[in-house]
Amino acid sequence: MPEDIHLPDTTSYATSARKMYSIFAAAILAIIAGFAYFYFQLSPDTAQRWVPDTPIEIVNARRSGNLEEALRLRDEIRSTETTKERRALADINVWNVEFKMTGDINDKIEALNDLKEVFWDPEVDVRVRVMALNQMSSAFCGSGRDPAVFEAIYQERPFSKYLAPGDPDLSAKNLAEYSLSLYPTSYAAIRVVRWYSEQILDKSLATSTREQYLEESKKYLTLADELIQKEISDEPEIVDSTRYIIYRYWRAMTLARLARAVGAPYDAQYREAFDSLIADLQNRKQDVLAYEYNFYSLLFAAQHTNAIEEDQEISREYLARLAVELDDVDSPARTRFARFLINLHTYEIDGKLWRNVQRMAKISPEFDAAVDRIISVGI
Repeated sequence: MPEDIHLPDTTSYATSARKMYSIFAAAILAIIAGFAYFYFQLSPDTAQRWVPDTPIEIVNARRSGNLEEALRLRDEIRSTETTKERRALADINVWNVEFKMTGDINDKIEALNDLKEVFWDPEVDVRVRVMALNQMSSAFCGSGRDPAVFEAIYQERPFSKYLAPGDPDLSAKNLAEYSLSLYPTSYAAIRVVRWYSEQILDKSLATSTREQYLEESKKYLTLADELIQKEISDEPEIVDSTRYIIYRYWRAMTLARLARAVGAPYDAQYREAFDSLIADLQNRKQDVLAYEYNFYSLLFAAQHTNAIEEDQEISREYLARLAVELDDVDSPARTRFARFLINLHTYEIDGKLWRNVQRMAKISPEFDAAVDRIISVGI
């Protein structure tokens, strides 16, 4: 497996003859340019329209809730498809499916290893490899913050270079920045925003550091917005994807955090971002992987509304809806948000995420009871 993705080092090439140096240097630069074009393709600013050859039959099966069929189609493509890119895209598009079906964290880790194999393969288009890397950067969150997944992500190079020991959120930001350096995507940009925008709410930060993180939050939010518009222009069907749901979710979270940090204009934007996402997700219930974001959106809309507007009635409405959703969960092990609650209670009981859950439980007795039920059932 390659330790890293890099361009060749040409610093050792030299000659004492100026003319020969010029000719030789020009030749080397031409080789590097050709290699970079072949290996890294084009930047989003200069590239022509590129649409991945995604196996749409897998996507359709997954969105309709037919997870067994999605896996069957993946296996069929693995055994019959001749192009590595097509096989890689099949793996990427089902990587969460078996875990959703079984609730076994080992299935998540095995699928994570499939993503690594895609990333390590130099014969796969770098843009597809970046898609795999992006999924890896969010795998810890996608597991409901399971420590076993955090450990599994960063075991090998180059991923281990981006590990911040004991800090899965900073590690994920580091990995997303690595992704951006290879080929910029809205997915990676919004994952970087996720970290910076969370930090600006830390009152223990020095003023200068907080201001720096605030500017970074705004910068990467702008970048994510620009990139998603180009991606939609290239591939309009993205607006129906889980990837677009994830972008909208983290954008709403960022707007809420900015509203708490600086107020206008974000305080007039964040609730509409949450509410429109929640409304759209009501039409996506069969798409069980995308619908997980309904749980998170309701919780954090309640939390941020309570902090920004100090209106517990609005927060209580979000939490009542969330309690109803949680009461319908029959298998916490197979529901990412339920695992999130259980893992917070088990591994991060002194952390700010669990403290925020407890604050919301004090506002809504229905939510409090629903959380207690999930915790008592366990994984």
